[in-house]
Amino acid sequence: MAHVLGQGSHGTFYRAHEGDVPVFLKGYNSPSPRVAWYRAFLEHQQTIWERIAASPAARFTYRAIAFFEHERQYFQAVEHLEGLDVEAALEQGLGSPSARLIWTRVLTAGLAAFHDVGVVHCDLKPANLHLTPDPTIHAGHVLRIIDFDWAVRTDAPAPWHGSKDYVGTTNYASPEHLRGEVPGAASDVFTAALIVTELLLGIHPYRRETMGEYRDAVLAGAVDLNAIAGSGPMVERWRHYLPTLTATLDLDPTRRPSARELNDVLNGR
Repeated sequence: MAHVLGQGSHGTFYRAHEGDVPVFLKGYNSPSPRVAWYRAFLEHQQTIWERIAASPAARFTYRAIAFFEHERQYFQAVEHLEGLDVEAALEQGLGSPSARLIWTRVLTAGLAAFHDVGVVHCDLKPANLHLTPDPTIHAGHVLRIIDFDWAVRTDAPAPWHGSKDYVGTTNYASPEHLRGEVPGAASDVFTAALIVTELLLGIHPYRRETMGEYRDAVLAGAVDLNAIAGSGPMVERWRHYLPTLTATLDLDPTRRPSARELNDVLNGR
């Protein structure tokens, strides 16, 4: 094990090696073996990664290497990715307008692929979108969707259902998260629309300091992005996307476009 990379709310992250290959290793402190649904969580994670690995969705995320327990702690080892996340890219102003459009297309294509195999990410946010530098492609970076710790399956209840809340992040949780409902594919699409809006327009219609303030802003009703986007070169360049993005922020998940439909719009289809 090379060194500790950091500590999160659910575990510790390490940079390790499998032979000469760098590996990202996560040791989970939540869930712990003490909770009743711990074993079901391990089986749930295994099923999710088996589905991803056996489908086109695999190219939109990192490669899973191993899942194991050591001294009563669960570990996941996945491919180590160099680069930065979209959160950092937004802060640094990284990416040309055309590169950012490509990233949004990859994001929505990836979500469509995950949803096709019954996997819902549930905790999308810019920090969970990784950019690996690649000077050979126009976008300059390869975008991958990462961190499926609290992903759910559309064909089975989550192991923790009824025992803990579904994990969501301030400024990116869906209305379903905020209302205490079970997130579904449409929840991912809601969050994707927020990220697409940030990448293309540089605005976030609901950004607040706390989860409570964010909840109030979202549940007050869907916004009209065309009305709040203002004007400017970036807005005018992407204004034709605003009606679809506004529809994707509908409070009713049944009225939102699917990830594939949003991807079609972003690709001009």
